[in-house]
Amino acid sequence: MRRHGFPEPELQFELRDAAGRVIARTDAALVDWKILLEYDSDQEHVDVVDLAKDTRRRLWAARYGYWMLSVRAADLRDGGQILAAALRGLIAERTNPTNPTGRPSQPASPARVRHD
Repeated sequence: MRRHGFPEPELQFELRDAAGRVIARTDAALVDWKILLEYDSDQEHVDVVDLAKDTRRRLWAARYGYWMLSVRAADLRDGGQILAAALRGLIAERTNPTNPTGRPSQPASPARVRHD
């Protein structure tokens, strides 16, 4: 990601609810833009239970205004060009006062975020 000009992501990021409970753990986060990154390996994200956990994590992230992007090995084979383009698009949307629908691009979130 640094090669594409992004700051170092926060690794092993924990999203917490207003009560301080961990509601989602992700591989990495660009916290300033509320973007979460989850590396989906062929070993860890293939059965029904794992896919259900992934879906629940995405729903919690969305609830608190975060975008969660899934990244697979194939997404990095070109040096991460597609991932970098997706991140740039999300960052541009999040730093724009309104998105194309006219709604604020960063919803208010009661969640307190902590990372280790």
